[in-house]
Amino acid sequence: MRLGVAGCGAVFARLYAPALAGLPALRLVAAADPDPARLAHLPAGCQAFASLEAMLTVARLDAVALLAPPAAHAAQVAEALACGLPVLVEKPAALRRTEVDRWPPTAAGLLTPAFPRRWWPAYRRLGAEAVGARRITIGIRTAPAAWGATTGEDPLVDLLPHAADLARWLSGREAAFERVERSAGMVRVTLALAGGGGAVCLLSHAGPYREAVRVDGRTHHVGPPGPCASLLRRLRGGAAPDVAAVRMMLASWADRLQAQAAPDLPGLADARANVALLEAARAALE
Repeated sequence: MRLGVAGCGAVFARLYAPALAGLPALRLVAAADPDPARLAHLPAGCQAFASLEAMLTVARLDAVALLAPPAAHAAQVAEALACGLPVLVEKPAALRRTEVDRWPPTAAGLLTPAFPRRWWPAYRRLGAEAVGARRITIGIRTAPAAWGATTGEDPLVDLLPHAADLARWLSGREAAFERVERSAGMVRVTLALAGGGGAVCLLSHAGPYREAVRVDGRTHHVGPPGPCASLLRRLRGGAAPDVAAVRMMLASWADRLQAQAAPDLPGLADARANVALLEAARAALE
C-alpha cells in the first residue's frame, strides 16, 4: 500500500523511517514537511512536498501518517479525511474535544491514533495482572531535547496521551479525570477507573529517560533497557524496542487497511477519550 507521511522531524527519522524500512506491507511514496532539510534523505522513489495539501493533491496514496507537531494534528486529520484516506495520527490526535467533533463522520472508520506503547513487550507482559488491578501507576520521564522539541514543551501534551491510553488499555476500563498537580518538575495526573480503582500518571521532563509501571504495589521496569539487553539486541541485529513497537503497530494498521483483524489497534473512540482526558488536565492547571 502506498503511504504518505506529513511531518519528517525527529519522530519520523528515529522511529517511523526505520520501522517502515522493515515493513513490506507499506511503501513510503510521498513525504511532506515545510523544512527542505528534513526531506533531503528520503528513500529512493519517495516524492517530497512542502505541505500536506500539496502531497494530497499530487501523490497517489492509499493511506496517510500524520507526524507533525500536536497543534497541527486536528486540522491535518480533517484535511486527509476529506480525501477519503485512512489516517494514522501521532499523539495527541487533537488538543480539544471540539476539534474532534468537527471531523467528518468518516473518522469513525478511517482514523487510527498512534499509541505504539501498546506493543512494547514490557507492557504486553503485564496481561491479566493489570486488568483486575485496583491501582495502576505509570511513570514516564523523558528529555524533550532528544526529540528536537522546543524549550518549554508541556509534559502533559507530550506524555499524558501515552500514559492515559496505557491506563485504559492495561486495565480494560474507561478512565475519568480526577485531578492534576504540578510540583518540582513533575506533573501528577490522577484518573478514576470505571468499576472502581484508579490510575496515576507521573510525567516529567526533568532528567534522563526512565519509565516504569506499578500494578497494585508491584513495580515493572520498562525503560531504558539495561546494558546486557542492549548488547544482546545489537548482537542479534534486532531493532530498538521503540522502533520494533512502531513497526508492529504499523503492521497492525496495515492489517486493518486490508480488512484483517487488528484487535489492539485503537480507533476514534480511543482518540476521543484520550483528548478529553488531556483537555481536562490542561484546563485544571490554567
